[in-house]
Amino acid sequence: MIGALRHALRLQTAHRAPDGGGGWHLVWQDVAARPLVYAAIESAGGGEALRQHKRTPAVSHRLRIRYRSDMTAGMRLIDMAGGAAYEIVSLHDAAGDARWLEIAALKKPL
Repeated sequence: MIGALRHALRLQTAHRAPDGGGGWHLVWQDVAARPLVYAAIESAGGGEALRQHKRTPAVSHRLRIRYRSDMTAGMRLIDMAGGAAYEIVSLHDAAGDARWLEIAALKKPL
């Protein structure tokens, strides 16, 4: 499994910043302590799903990384080499032993 973790990604979290006109916009910043994550990435099929009578993008990829306790849904992983962002939809402890995280994500271009 370790050899499959060949994709170096940067973990980022969103912060709201004022836009100068009374509104807000999202600013993405690297997680300060340990932004670099190595992952195995596989396609999950993609497509769209019908949720609450709206078409929303379904999960497009599944990622597997070493366990981290500082990750949550809503964060993203950036693949600078591939020019893509993986927006984290959900994540869970793969075996319940705090060794691996399985992440469901939606891939978007940077």
